[in-house]
Amino acid sequence: AVGVYQCHTNQTGQQCNSLNQKWDYTPGGTITSRLDKMCLDVYNNEGPVVSAYTCNGGNNQKWTLGTDGLLRSGDANLCLGLSSPTEVWAGPLSDGSAAVILFNKASNQQNITASWDAIFSKNVPKIASVRDLWAHRDLGSLSQGVSASVGKPGAADDKQQQRYELSLQ
Repeated sequence: AVGVYQCHTNQTGQQCNSLNQKWDYTPGGTITSRLDKMCLDVYNNEGPVVSAYTCNGGNNQKWTLGTDGLLRSGDANLCLGLSSPTEVWAGPLSDGSAAVILFNKASNQQNITASWDAIFSKNVPKIASVRDLWAHRDLGSLSQGVSASVGKPGAADDKQQQRYELSLQ
């Protein structure tokens, strides 16, 4: 199985000599494990499951790292991403400001951060005036991003999303 774990590379005495966390990107576009030479494989060519599988040359085992930082699978235009119980959605509004929504799909309350660097790929603002749309109040000018403790799904007294409006400065 492929997953994310605490890094333990270059630590002597570790099981597998850390090879289970080392990968090679081949000229043919495959990503292979140094531990067992298995290829990173998109299940059934459509995902969302990605696993290590015997290399077979299929498009579901070909990867392209774009200049935009996206790791795309084969010709299906699927991008590799982390599965997470929290999500940050952001987009521009017609008046030049931006909307940000923090979603929590976890079974418990989560702290979620939306950083300006992650939201804005170009023209990252140094400061943004932030308004909490649920509480109907201004939070002031924030320089790095916005964070909130977002309630668990289904809780009567907690919201599982938090909404903000950003005025860029």
